[in-house]
Amino acid sequence: GGMLRSLPIGESVRGGGKPPHRVRQRFNFIHSIVEAKVSAATNVIPSYDIVPSTSDPQDWNAAQLSEKVAIYGYDKWNLRRASTELVTNALVQREGFAYPYWDANVGPFIETLNDEGEVETLGTGEVKVKILGADQVFWEPGVNFEESRWHAIETAMYIGDVYDLPDYNGGPLKPDAATADNPTERESDELVLVTEYLERPSLKNPKGQRIFMGNNKVLCQPKSFPLTDPDKKPVDEPCLIRLSYVVDPTQDRDRGLVELLIDPQRTINDAWNKIIEWKNRC
Repeated sequence: GGMLRSLPIGESVRGGGKPPHRVRQRFNFIHSIVEAKVSAATNVIPSYDIVPSTSDPQDWNAAQLSEKVAIYGYDKWNLRRASTELVTNALVQREGFAYPYWDANVGPFIETLNDEGEVETLGTGEVKVKILGADQVFWEPGVNFEESRWHAIETAMYIGDVYDLPDYNGGPLKPDAATADNPTERESDELVLVTEYLERPSLKNPKGQRIFMGNNKVLCQPKSFPLTDPDKKPVDEPCLIRLSYVVDPTQDRDRGLVELLIDPQRTINDAWNKIIEWKNRC
């Protein structure tokens, strides 16, 4: 009748309320479907086959060693968990993004002399893979992800980690980020919203650009595009690996599984509750 009514979910101690035969239970079938899809996509440990570029014994031995490193790195670099998070984001948030990178601030740490003859402490470094959701990655509007000339990553970082960025020159920072789901909650005292801008190489800028921004200012000296070939030359490809469930050619963004299951979930809950109501009445 065009009116919004409130339906009680329980019986009242004074009488009235929800009739005793009524059932308003919610069964989460979507969770089981998503978990099954994630398990099917990640339960097999990958095998790596690296073919040597030439028949030279040195290249052959290098290829064999590379296979062992890749298999070792599957556990060392937590690729199983990273794959699980990536697939889950693709199913739930429409898209998931993997950002492989080299973290130079990982120990064990060693002391060495820099170009100025001063003692400097450096980490041996390690491979890392950052998993990002669809709400953290954006690119040029109206352009496909693979064709966009730039991509940007927006994340909340601890102030101390931002100060440790290479060539940081942004001065004092003001906390302006939060991890709470409720936007009315207060902002964290330790988090800053940082945008990493990645511009692919072009004729105008052959080295590309990598810029960190936060608090409406540039935080570090601009650097070249981080994706390079073995000769340290920037490669004109996205740094991010994109995964989605359904490709939508009519939009910039693809579609996920959960949004397609919402209406069937509501329908089966309604039908299931009606079955139980009829059982109670009988």
